[in-house]
Amino acid sequence: MEADRSRFAATAETTFGEKMPRTILRLPTAGETYYSGGNTITIKLSAGDTAGAFGCLELTVPPGGGSLPHRHRHEEEFLFVTEGELTFSGDIAPRRGGPETAVYIPRHALHGFENRTTQPARLLSWFFPGGFEGYFREMGVSDPNALLSFEEYRARAPRIDERFGMVPEGDPDFEPAVREAVCVGREVGERFDIEGDPVTLLIVSSATGNSFCAFLREATPGAGIPPHLHFREDETFFVMEGELTAMLPDGQWAALPAGSLLHLPKGAPHAWFNRSERSARFLVVATPGGFDGLFRNIHHRTGAETIVERAARHGVAFLPG
Repeated sequence: MEADRSRFAATAETTFGEKMPRTILRLPTAGETYYSGGNTITIKLSAGDTAGAFGCLELTVPPGGGSLPHRHRHEEEFLFVTEGELTFSGDIAPRRGGPETAVYIPRHALHGFENRTTQPARLLSWFFPGGFEGYFREMGVSDPNALLSFEEYRARAPRIDERFGMVPEGDPDFEPAVREAVCVGREVGERFDIEGDPVTLLIVSSATGNSFCAFLREATPGAGIPPHLHFREDETFFVMEGELTAMLPDGQWAALPAGSLLHLPKGAPHAWFNRSERSARFLVVATPGGFDGLFRNIHHRTGAETIVERAARHGVAFLPG
């Protein structure tokens, strides 16, 4: 154990020197929380956490709540439903999405969502690039006992919308979407077998102009990935079910129960395992895109040497054991 910690620390120091980017672990209730438009928004990652690449929010949407159709001038967005059901609209064909529904929204695409059920819904929202999380710092309030009135909300919205490039439906001053929106459920994603555990590719890199890709991974008890690092992409894990145990760049082990989010910058050595007695299920967002090509290269492949060699072609280096 101590040897692993020393080796990780040495690898991190060699890779980054004194400019080691931050690895960030947010446990289920961690983050800045704001209340806006009836929704509860928790900032899990901000632009400052990811060198500007993206931000990540967790939203709780009550029955009857949601987001009116709108467009973003500056960002593309990735939505992932974690609990409940939402109905999506706009350039996304009107459809209902339950847990593990994934939605890619390119810049300028019209989109909105509504909770038409009697139970709260929860979803994660990534923005590329980061910075839009600031919208909720200005539009929302941090005290649930000091919510804005409808009149206060309407008076504040135009100024803040303009500053953050948010365009409401019906505004004539908009550009066509740069790509097509994508909405998929876990049942239609491309599936791969990686050493006996399934990976479901939800959003492919080609659909996002290589901005990111997103996939679901299952890990049976005892499964995992030994110490390694990525030279090309950041990874963000969100644990849906079960629990993972991760070794972080400083060599410390951390438990990731369901609802935890872990951000690993490129070049940061890490490992993860399922040390529990039940299967774990988690989402991974890799930024920029391209990492999904690895799954096609190792699908149904076995043997450590084969996987290590093919992983190297995709910028993944396993550390000597």
